[in-house]
Amino acid sequence: MSNSVVQWGDAECDMLVSERIRRNEEYHNIIGRSRVDFWKSVARRIHRRYHKKYTPTQCTTKWKNLVQCYQVSKLKQIVILLNTLVNCDSSFRIFAIGETEQEMGGGQELARDTIGFLEEMVGVGQVIINMIKMFN
Repeated sequence: MSNSVVQWGDAECDMLVSERIRRNEEYHNIIGRSRVDFWKSVARRIHRRYHKKYTPTQCTTKWKNLVQCYQVSKLKQIVILLNTLVNCDSSFRIFAIGETEQEMGGGQELARDTIGFLEEMVGVGQVIINMIKMFN
């Protein structure tokens, strides 16, 4: 394939994700850092089914891009939810599973700072917001 932009169809992307998920244990049990053979195998399977040729590097790049897009999407959902919560009369609790917890009742800047702090510790997309209804 040339160095031009590689086009991935929905079916090929679905198969890439399915193969990576289905073979997750195999992927993480690879000795050493090179996973070229793993991605070569995925590329061959995609080629057999859809008659589209991808290199192991193209598969790796596509996987990383899909993961990054997923993480950004999750973060945007958290920010939208936070904006909603900050503008209501309820308190809410932000926490990262098994780590730190911060309870607050308003203050968008504090909410953003807290999420940023927790994401540095546990990773983007690992921060969960629970709304606590305050009854008087």
